[in-house]
Amino acid sequence: MTTYVPAAYVGWVRTAATKTGMPYAVVACQINLESGFNPDAVSPAGAEGMAQFLPSTFRAYATGSPFNTTDAWVAYTNFMNALLAWSGGSIWKALAAYNAGQGNWQAGIGYADTILSCAGQGTGVKGNITQHTNPVYGSPPNATNSSDDWSSHIRHTADRLFRSAHDTWSIGKAIRRM
Repeated sequence: MTTYVPAAYVGWVRTAATKTGMPYAVVACQINLESGFNPDAVSPAGAEGMAQFLPSTFRAYATGSPFNTTDAWVAYTNFMNALLAWSGGSIWKALAAYNAGQGNWQAGIGYADTILSCAGQGTGVKGNITQHTNPVYGSPPNATNSSDDWSSHIRHTADRLFRSAHDTWSIGKAIRRM
C-alpha cells in the first residue's frame, strides 16, 4: 500500500518525523490511518482532528484545538515523544499505545502492525506531482548503535506468527495471511 500525503501536509509530516525520530513513512501512514489527513475528522468514539485525539489526551499534550493543524501536530509530536520515551524507543509499542492507551497497549498491536506494514511499502506526496519514495529507517531515538530499529518488531512479529501457526493454523496459512 502507498500512502499519499497531501502537499499541504508534507512539511508537517517531515517536522513530526524529525522531532520524534520516527521515519517519515511511519508518521505519514499513521496520520493517513487516523483521519486520511482530514483536519475536521471526528470518530464515533469522539476522537477529533487530523491526529484523532480524545479531548482529554489532546489537553494533556497541547493547547488550542485538535481541529487546528498547528495545534494537532504539536500535540501529536509531544504525545508520540512521551510514548516513545515510555516504550524505551520502540516505535511499534508506542504506536500500539497511541491507539489503545499505555495501560492497554497490547490491544493496539494490530493498529501498530498495520501502520508499520504500510510504512514498509513507502509513501508518496500527492499534490501537483506524485513522488513515490522508499522510506529510510534509522535507529530509534537515543539509540547507541546503528542497528536497524525494526529488528525487535520483526522478531516479535515472527514470534507471534509462529505461535499463531502452531496454535491454530498451519504455517502455510499463517504465511499467506501476511
